[in-house]
Amino acid sequence: MDDVTRYLKTMDDDELVRLYGTWYEEMKERGIIRTRNVVGEIGEYFAIETYRSNPRFPNLSPARVSMKHFDATSEDGTRYTVKTVTSTSTGVFYGLNHPESEAEDERLFDYLILVRLNKDYTLAGVHEMAWNTFLELKSWHSRMAAWKMAINQHVLSCCIRVDRE
Repeated sequence: MDDVTRYLKTMDDDELVRLYGTWYEEMKERGIIRTRNVVGEIGEYFAIETYRSNPRFPNLSPARVSMKHFDATSEDGTRYTVKTVTSTSTGVFYGLNHPESEAEDERLFDYLILVRLNKDYTLAGVHEMAWNTFLELKSWHSRMAAWKMAINQHVLSCCIRVDRE
């Protein structure tokens, strides 16, 4: 057991709940998160910082919170959507055609960045996938009536891994 876990175990329930508010405000102040979507925001932070630290990849800037289909842009305007995963599937992608549609999907972003987090929310990996690859590999989530991306070895093999340097 690490020191942080030992410290948390000494707190009563009220202290532990209050800690979340303090932690949240500190994360906002540092610019790690901007909204209440904590897991997604942590993933976006890791993606942007990973790209910024690697000279082989473009510097990314966060998109405005109000942007619907992408989360970051490069200096040349390339659009990146970020999906943060702690399991074997991403959240859903809205704005694409139903599987029975014959129409071509409107390009919502240029690249998908998959940010994988470990159980303790440390970074497990950052992976980049081009739009056309995303279209080939996405799968329908019938309950949500939207598309998702499975996270498995085949999908990850179709990505470029982005490492911090």
